[in-house]
Amino acid sequence: MKHLEGRNVGLDGVVEQQDNYRRSGFRTAWNHVRYAGVPHAEEPPGDITLVDAGTVPFGTPASYDRRFFPGPRDAFLSLWVAAPGHTALVALRDGELRGFGAVRPAGTGARVGPLHAASDDVALALLNGLSAAQQGEPVALDVPDANGAAIRLVERLGLEPNFECARMYTGGVPEIDLPGIYAATTIELG
Repeated sequence: MKHLEGRNVGLDGVVEQQDNYRRSGFRTAWNHVRYAGVPHAEEPPGDITLVDAGTVPFGTPASYDRRFFPGPRDAFLSLWVAAPGHTALVALRDGELRGFGAVRPAGTGARVGPLHAASDDVALALLNGLSAAQQGEPVALDVPDANGAAIRLVERLGLEPNFECARMYTGGVPEIDLPGIYAATTIELG
């Protein structure tokens, strides 16, 4: 913390450690609630096209991602979406990028993240596509509880909460498009 003094530091604190983080100057911004299971099938509107993120110029999803994260992370993102076992999709509506998501192997099933979308129906289309890549295996998403639409979507699809942690900062909460975050990229890496 001494090395990071003067910077706004963010972390995802498990419930048991949140008091320790508060003593170190962190304040809760929202909670991430992990929802898991095999999503019920539900058809999104037909005007959304899902495309492998590797087939579009990388700058397009990277630019879109900047709305949802407080700093550029192109190097991380380029490796994240291309890592072995990862599947990344973009959602297009009328030729415009309206969402971006990835799924990766986890200890049990797979983890979806990021899942960023301009609307519930785009998030549904992406979640359907990412879940289909898992062929009936369970998926898990770390959903910010400050996004009520995201919570309602995963609950409607039959996913159930099984873990929670707090997104915490030492400074102010960064300006991001929180209503567009349907799942955090990863809480394990901060």
